Amino acid sequence: MKTDFKAQLREICIHGLGLAINRAINIALQLQTSSQGALQLAANTSTVELIDDLEPEDPDEAGEPLTRTRNNSAIHIKVFYPNP
Repeated sequence: MKTDFKAQLREICIHGLGLAINRAINIALQLQTSSQGALQLAANTSTVELIDDLEPEDPDEAGEPLTRTRNNSAIHIKVFYPNP
């Protein structure tokens, strides 16, 4: 409880999915640049399975709701201070 909050903040994780991948990368790079190189980055990519539930716009329209499964790319970036 007595430790300074900044001292506790050693790392954060930034996650980007699909079109947000570029934004996640830019945020991580801006953090690294603004720290004047004190922060390091470690990135991993993955594929995430998404499930879409599709329903007709018009409730009077005949048809069953559909479920569609698809894959989307993701990035996970760890932004951290290296051990001294």
